[in-house]
Amino acid sequence: MDNIGGINKIWITYASFIEAMNVNKMTANPVLKSGKTWLGLFPGQYLSTVKIEPQKSDSGILYNISADIKIPFQNIGDDECWFLFGISGHGSVLKYQTFANEIFIVGSNRFPLLSTFEELHSSTPSSGFNGWHLTITVKQLLPQLKVIVYVLLRHD
Repeated sequence: MDNIGGINKIWITYASFIEAMNVNKMTANPVLKSGKTWLGLFPGQYLSTVKIEPQKSDSGILYNISADIKIPFQNIGDDECWFLFGISGHGSVLKYQTFANEIFIVGSNRFPLLSTFEELHSSTPSSGFNGWHLTITVKQLLPQLKVIVYVLLRHD
């Protein structure tokens, strides 16, 4: 595994689209309901972060999870924007892939992510970001989990 930081791809879906979240130690295999899909997003070279902060209490550890995702206008269409506006009030689940090709998941049907989706315009023409901004927060019992990717081999 390379020690490369950053996020190069994101997938998001409604929490209600998750039929099961099979968790084993620090890995997960999310199973979608029949006919449901993930929306794939490409933040490009822009700064997108997922932050996991453990919060200790007398009853154990709760993880504060936040994500700040910026997507340039040219990387997203109207259909994707409408999906993200709609998901804002209903809860979601997010998968993200790092530049080291590892995929992680945050949120679940039990602990859905809360999100806002807005259009950003820089205050200065020479610097800043113009595009879409997705902000996500949740408190959950586990940190981000590594997604198990199954590869089906065909034997002829």
